Amino acid sequence: MSFRLFNLAWEEAPIVVIDVETTGVVPGVDAAVQVALVRFEKRKVVGRFCSLVDPNRLIPKEATAIHGIASEHVSDAPSIGAVFLDFDVRALLADAQPAAYNASFDQRFVLASAFEDWTWPWLDPLVAVRAVDRFVRGEGRHQLSAACARRGISLIGAHDAGADAEATGHLLYHVLSEVPAVVDQSLGTVLAWQRRTEADQWAGFNVWRSKQHEAEVAKAEKTSEKPKRARR
Repeated sequence: MSFRLFNLAWEEAPIVVIDVETTGVVPGVDAAVQVALVRFEKRKVVGRFCSLVDPNRLIPKEATAIHGIASEHVSDAPSIGAVFLDFDVRALLADAQPAAYNASFDQRFVLASAFEDWTWPWLDPLVAVRAVDRFVRGEGRHQLSAACARRGISLIGAHDAGADAEATGHLLYHVLSEVPAVVDQSLGTVLAWQRRTEADQWAGFNVWRSKQHEAEVAKAEKTSEKPKRARR
């Protein structure tokens, strides 16, 4: 990672989008079964890498139902460590800004040693989608496929790491261009905006969740306080 990226206009910075498919959702318990990297430069794809990964554990049928990858498919696959030592992968990562959709999830399944500076923040278009599409309603409205569909971005083969990574990159350019605060700004400005916005979203969600909990408790107490019918 080079600090020269920080002051570049964000659209000028090379961006490598990373996506993983996993055995489940619990880091440390679950592991990657597929990983993809797609490098973008000035909105265009300039390189791709996608590989199955041996998770060193059985893949539950519930996970296979989502991404179609079963244990027999990864029996000869490399480990996640070997993938990130691959020459082509190192070339894709070189001097590029990492990104992922719902980045905090993917980060937990990628080795910290794969990056020169693990503390460097990843771009996450989900944060911008939640901000720009905040008035959109409906279950799953912020899923990658839904956000792409609203912008006419093709996503064929969702839950394939390669397809998801490429769609995420195109979505990132689209949705950040819809945020007035970061248009024509530096990558550093975008990362700072993302951090502030993500913190506000987290706080807002927890305020909403707290009110929901209070309403449920009040409803339960009201129900329990109803007078019982006198026995005849």
